[in-house]
Amino acid sequence: MFPISQLCIAFRRKACQFCCLFANQCASCHAATAENRLTGPSLLDVVGRKAGSLDGFAFSEGMKKSALTWDVATLDRYLAAPAEVVPGTTMAFAVPSASARADLIRYLDTLKAVPAPSPAPEK
Repeated sequence: MFPISQLCIAFRRKACQFCCLFANQCASCHAATAENRLTGPSLLDVVGRKAGSLDGFAFSEGMKKSALTWDVATLDRYLAAPAEVVPGTTMAFAVPSASARADLIRYLDTLKAVPAPSPAPEK
């Protein structure tokens, strides 16, 4: 059994690895925050989102008409071969490594908007 401190270090190292992978392969076109970029939509809350549905981003017609929902399996297929999964997509970058795709998808699944706190009840 590992001491807690070693488990925390291992967890932080893996989380950093996922974040670095995103930074190296996605962040030039996509944000991990609510802001859209000129070349790609925000990936905040992407897992579970209907493809082409994020307000404020000009998606290709192919993406808008794709009827996909970004679950783990769909993201994996899309990241492996974007143009094959969504003809007419503007995403030209593929991630050929299955392990890199799995790590990216794990990271994307952590990108969740934090809801605003509820107002304090009046006294």
